[in-house]
Amino acid sequence: MTAHPDFIDNREGNTLARALGAALGADAPGVGEPASAPPALVRIATAFFNPTGFAQIAEYLRPVPAVRLLLGADLSAAAAGERRRLDESAAMFERRRLRARLDGMEEALAGSATGSRSTAPAARRCAR
Repeated sequence: MTAHPDFIDNREGNTLARALGAALGADAPGVGEPASAPPALVRIATAFFNPTGFAQIAEYLRPVPAVRLLLGADLSAAAAGERRRLDESAAMFERRRLRARLDGMEEALAGSATGSRSTAPAARRCAR
């Protein structure tokens, strides 16, 4: 029996596609036949799952009769503002995050100077 990773973090080739390929005995999706019969069930627990990621593992899962996904992401409004937009580079995203945090600090300082407190949610400040 092959040892399977307990944690997959997409670093240094530690990807779900590679782990599934190893577990199912396939080097690459659609290349040759698996070394053994597919399992009756594959279970995947993840905090975040998207269609692009699923497309990368779909061919590995094709021969598996049942697949279960346990999703645990909490994409609240505050967390959504911290995500990189499709139209921005990594540098632009970091600048936007930094600007939002600086704006929040400036609001807090201004509020403490006047004796009032800012109630603007972080998500709204991040969306600028």
